[in-house]
Order: sequence, then C-alpha cells, then structure tokens
Amino acid sequence: MLDLWLKIRSAFHEIIHGRKSASTSTLKSRLTKMVMNDNGTAERLIEYERKLKPNAPESELISAAINRLRRDRG
Repeated sequence: MLDLWLKIRSAFHEIIHGRKSASTSTLKSRLTKMVMNDNGTAERLIEYERKLKPNAPESELISAAINRLRRDRG
C-alpha cells in the first residue's frame, strides 16, 4: 500500500512541476560533488535523511540531503 502511495505522490509531483525528478544516480553524483567527492560524507547525509523519513524513496532522501546541505551552508 505504501509503494502505491509513493508512486501516486511521485506522479502528482511530475504533473505539478511539469518534469520528472532527476535520476537517483544523477542526484547522488550532485551530492557527492557538493561534499568534495567524499562518498562517506554523502552516504552519512543520506542516512540522516533516511532516519527522518524511513519509507521515502532513495531519490527523495538524496534530494533532501542536497537541500539540507544548501540550507546549512547559507
């Protein structure tokens, strides 16, 4: 049931924003570059987001990590 809800939410997001979300690998690459190619740091940031949203898809977790990093950096 949760998977269905996540798919519906993703489709709704695409309709509202008129585009598909970036792929997981693209997002992960972006996050890794933001932390000076430190894969360990990138993984820790993703895991932190996973603790906050345990049922979220990977791409959402990575996006949240990117957004949090941007906010924290001012």
